[in-house]
Formats: sequence, C-alpha cells, structure tokens
Amino acid sequence: MRIKKEIILVVLSIAAVASVIYGIVTPSPGRRRAAQKKEAIPSVEKKSDAPAAPARSKGHAVKSKYTSWKRELFVPTGGSVVSATPVLRGILGSGENLRAMIDDVIVGKGGKVGKNTVVDVRKDSVILNDGITDFEIKLSE
Repeated sequence: MRIKKEIILVVLSIAAVASVIYGIVTPSPGRRRAAQKKEAIPSVEKKSDAPAAPARSKGHAVKSKYTSWKRELFVPTGGSVVSATPVLRGILGSGENLRAMIDDVIVGKGGKVGKNTVVDVRKDSVILNDGITDFEIKLSE
C-alpha cells in the first residue's frame, strides 16, 4: 500500500513540474495571435534618405497593448450615477465641534469634499464654496 502511495506521489509531482514548464514555455493566446499576424504580413523594406526617427524618451506616452478592451479600465461603467451636487447625509457632534457627512465623507469646517471647501457647518445645513460662490446644502427629511 505504501508503494502505491509513493508511485502516485511521484506521478503527480512529475505532472506538476511538466505543467509549470509548459506554462512558462507556451506563449499566451494574445501573444500567439500577434505572432500569427506578424507571420501573415510580408515585411517590406523601405529605403529612404530621411534620418531615422529618434528614440523615445521616458516622458512620451506609449500606446497600450490593451486596445481591444474598447473602454477605459479605471472609469466605472454603469452602476450608480455620481451627482454634480454633494448630498448632506447627516450632522455629527455638538456646539462648536460640528462635523458633516457629505456623500460618504465626514468633514469639518475647512475640509474638502471633491473640489468644494466646507465654509460652515450648522445644525441642519452646510455651506460649501466651489471656488467661485458659496452654496448651501440642507438635510433632507
């Protein structure tokens, strides 16, 4: 019985090593397609008197290889719509130490919510400044 267990262990170990080697050696499907496209297009050598293009410096943008995704990766699609005006969810504290929960952020006087600055926190409203004008948002019932 012990010999059978050792044989099974050896076979599984060999299979695991072979799987790792195959994964390292075999290109991913995207690389395979790119290689096939390069082989399908015959190369044409151009001779011109123009100087060669200079090498790119570190500051230049490089086109991503993920153009087939057809959308920006870090821009949310669907889901909840972000409103242009902040929503006052609640007022916390008492006296001079009032804080407001605007959208999902807790701020006090002088704090920032997006591009807006909190001018004043009152018992039932908050005054914000958007850089040009002051506006008030109230608690909704």
